[in-house]
Amino acid sequence: RYIGDWSSDVCSSDLAEDAIGESEKIYEKLGIEEPSFFQNKASIAFEKKDYASAQKLFSKALELSENQSGNASTVISVLKSLSVCAQRQNNTDEASSYIEKAVSVASSAYGKEHPAMASVLNEKGLFEHSCGQYAKAMDSFADALGIYDKAYGERSQQSHDVLLSMYRCACDIVVNDDEDRKSTRLNSSHRCIS
Repeated sequence: RYIGDWSSDVCSSDLAEDAIGESEKIYEKLGIEEPSFFQNKASIAFEKKDYASAQKLFSKALELSENQSGNASTVISVLKSLSVCAQRQNNTDEASSYIEKAVSVASSAYGKEHPAMASVLNEKGLFEHSCGQYAKAMDSFADALGIYDKAYGERSQQSHDVLLSMYRCACDIVVNDDEDRKSTRLNSSHRCIS
């Protein structure tokens, strides 16, 4: 079929899902389970906002990835995805455990000064920021920035991205601090009036 003949209601994720399904059938016939298939299916479920299904599929990808040696980057990627899935389902404890495990895997596999470690620390900072843990987030961002600066230089895109995350976090600190002060003043004035 010619691409121009496709109707506009055909969704690219549906096409991707069909292609993954066909490829998976071939692998099933051969008796091969590949983490990337589960990751791809999970990504499609995530795109459709079916976070519970995405989490199950990412969990299967994690199980398969952990059983393959030399697969640290896949394990880290899947753990970060699992963390986001858990966050979207408002399960911050579970999300935190996934991101902490990703930090541990990155540290063991690459060391504390590797850019892969910086990527995980940046992700950890984003998670902490989303939970309102601003001081922890700033520490994680600072650690990531230090690694990126050493690895790529101070003007790298990676360093710029972390600095942007730090700026956003700092803005939220100021906004929340102002709201706390206003709330304190309102509570004080109510006590005076009573």
